Amino acid sequence: MISGIAIIGLLYWYGQRLRIMPVPTLPAARRKALAMMPRDAKLVVELGAGWGGMTRRIRKALPNATVIAYERSLIPWAVSRVSGPVHRGDLFAADLTNADVVFCYLSPWHMARLAPKFAAELKNGASVISVAFPLPDFAPDAADDPVYLYRYRK
Repeated sequence: MISGIAIIGLLYWYGQRLRIMPVPTLPAARRKALAMMPRDAKLVVELGAGWGGMTRRIRKALPNATVIAYERSLIPWAVSRVSGPVHRGDLFAADLTNADVVFCYLSPWHMARLAPKFAAELKNGASVISVAFPLPDFAPDAADDPVYLYRYRK
């Protein structure tokens, strides 16, 4: 009982601190997001891996790609590591310069803070795939509710 309360307390504390709770990507959104990912991607970066479900599916769908996932919340990070390496770190500090695809299921606050990072770091032709929350002030190149695809051109 005490450990359950501690786990819930940690989840709540990290949720408040990071401004987001770990929520799994729904199956329909996963399928749509995976369908938008270029099959020739060499590097996929997942920002906010949560429990690791999407990380596993990306690795399975793109077996020739390197998938680098980031999660900062302690308990989801520990669970997500079952599916392979997941970095425990700040997604705002992630190096995106070589990414072919960036996948995220974050909040409007996170997307607004990430928009300038994407513009500054992503290479020509890189894609950002976001579930549920669009990038503010950017028109998606494609959308299949609730998934948005952005292609960066420099």
